[in-house]
Amino acid sequence: MQANCAASLLARHPLREQSGAITGRERELAALARLLEPGGPVADPGPDRVARPGATPLSASMSLFSDTYAWSLVSGPAGATLSSASGVTTTLNASAEGTYVVQLVSGKGSAQSAPKQVQVVVSATAPANVHFADIKAIMQTPGLCIACHSPSGQLPRPPVFYSNEDRNGDLMVDATDEVWLYNEVRSRINFTDLVASPLLRKPSNHHHKGGLIAGFNSALPPGDPARARYDTFLNWILAGAPQ
Repeated sequence: MQANCAASLLARHPLREQSGAITGRERELAALARLLEPGGPVADPGPDRVARPGATPLSASMSLFSDTYAWSLVSGPAGATLSSASGVTTTLNASAEGTYVVQLVSGKGSAQSAPKQVQVVVSATAPANVHFADIKAIMQTPGLCIACHSPSGQLPRPPVFYSNEDRNGDLMVDATDEVWLYNEVRSRINFTDLVASPLLRKPSNHHHKGGLIAGFNSALPPGDPARARYDTFLNWILAGAPQ
């Protein structure tokens, strides 16, 4: 609010700024308002990932203030192609293993975003066709998530349990409880900003009382064994988190 008022002041009284009558604080707030002015396109091709050889879909849908898109293949083994150079989605077709860098520039009217790149590591061992059963198996690995996320977990216990529990109070653990667990886990995904999902951030040691969970080191490049579980979770989310 203060920044908007200061920016409005400068717009209505430019001579006041030139004469030095405006205060230093007003000048700081006006500069902040200009910096935060919304509307400029921001490109977002999605997170770095590991994928199997073949077709890897990419999306610019998380880009902001954008209605045009320009994709380009910056580097990678020879022979790779993009299915579209200007769509909101494109597909990286890459049969050779290796690291590919794809760049996105988004635009709106005459304005263009800064280039944003996504790294795709193509590997025959990349997690594919991941379903909730695979995610649940990781969560329920002894010593991992359920060490805290269960009724008998370490104190203070988180409010979400990843163990098999009677969730609907019918005195049995059955398929209905499985659906409830799936929905609880899925609710921890931010589909408008995937890497901001608590399901990814918490085990990779972002505001997580349990610290860094083995296999979730997101500071490492895609495909590194020390982030293998993170890659599995991410690929599940990228596929829409299928049950």
